[in-house]
Amino acid sequence: MILIAKRSSDDIDQKIFLSPASSDAIIEKTCQRYWSLFKSIRINPSASLSLLSFYNHCDPIIQIGPTCGLVALLMCLKSITKIEIDLPEILERAKSHGYTKFGEMFSAENMSNFINKEFLLRSELKSDTERSMLTIVKHLCQGLPILIPYDADANYEPCMKEGSRAHWAILNGFCILSEVEKDVLERNQPPSLIKQTDLDNELQLFEILDEDHHQWRKIYHYIKRFLTLDKLFVYARQGRSRHLQIWSFKKLMQSNQNLKKVSSKILNDPERSEMIYPQDGRIDKTLANNFILIFRD
Repeated sequence: MILIAKRSSDDIDQKIFLSPASSDAIIEKTCQRYWSLFKSIRINPSASLSLLSFYNHCDPIIQIGPTCGLVALLMCLKSITKIEIDLPEILERAKSHGYTKFGEMFSAENMSNFINKEFLLRSELKSDTERSMLTIVKHLCQGLPILIPYDADANYEPCMKEGSRAHWAILNGFCILSEVEKDVLERNQPPSLIKQTDLDNELQLFEILDEDHHQWRKIYHYIKRFLTLDKLFVYARQGRSRHLQIWSFKKLMQSNQNLKKVSSKILNDPERSEMIYPQDGRIDKTLANNFILIFRD
């Protein structure tokens, strides 16, 4: 299903909302929440502000205890497989391999190995977030999720706390903000998969929801021309909120790279002394600069 909407003010045209359960409505409401952010990035007032968006739906799951990584994995499983499994079962499986004690996952390598051993999926651990933009967008274009650790602020967005608020998230889509003159838009028509509908004339929301993803290469080659680090955003979910998030890709990568050490609250808490983390508490080698691509096997 494809939805393209445009708006020229902060007034919401209720006619563009679909049913609350639909991916279209989720994306529409999410983008409206971040409207002020998109407007703040605008440079050329005369250009058309366009948002090219690709979203592969997954339902939110709330974590219990320090299970953010396993909950992010569970959301991955539910989004691309029909597996019948819940958090307690995933936790027990992870504990049986010695990867966790209470649900904590302070090693991206352990997370990747766990996926490959236990589920009918294939994971690929990547260790170069510095040059990851095209890799991540290409993967998401195929309707496949990504697991990534980062520091979570109070509002769950990426921050820089040197690992003291280390958290896991699933990336399940992206959007690209672009300022395009009208004649450029006319010369660079999107692939036939995308249809256009006029509601207003300022924000163009292109949502590409191709359930079988047969045309992902066509979509990827089309959007590459609009890709820049500062204008790329990712759709993310994590285990402490039911709301879909939109994060700056650049800020997420910076947050991922800044992971250095387990929180002192954990290191100094006798009740959490059995948690499994590097002996010296350093996570700059186990989480920082790492993310995991998930593939159907």
